[in-house]
Amino acid sequence: MIKRHRTETKPKAEINIAPLTDVMLVLLVIFIVITPFLLQSETKISQLKVNLPVAAKFDKAQPDLIKITVKVDGTLILNGARIAQDQLRASLEQLLQANPARSVAVYGDRACRYESVVAVVDVAKQAGVRHVALAVRTKEKK
Repeated sequence: MIKRHRTETKPKAEINIAPLTDVMLVLLVIFIVITPFLLQSETKISQLKVNLPVAAKFDKAQPDLIKITVKVDGTLILNGARIAQDQLRASLEQLLQANPARSVAVYGDRACRYESVVAVVDVAKQAGVRHVALAVRTKEKK
């Protein structure tokens, strides 16, 4: 009799990493695509989206600063509360009674009308504000 050697085929214990690499590559692509949207240059001021103009250099904000936001449609926001154009001067005068040395920062959206920002600066000067600053964001480094 001829003996035949029987070769047993045992199941191999291997992990197939091809699906894992596919998933990782998909996640990588998703993060690469989403990152620019997360790092957009829009600034939130008092939970309002205002697209500020860009400047090369800017000063740090003062802690006792009066913030006036001018939105694209001309809406005014004074320290987070919506205000009418004709009430702005009285409100500023009231805020300046406690501390006349307070400064005003005007956060004008880049797409708003220039005359809206100028009107706010004029009203602030008429109310007795000594220092009016225009808020900007810094240039993004390349």
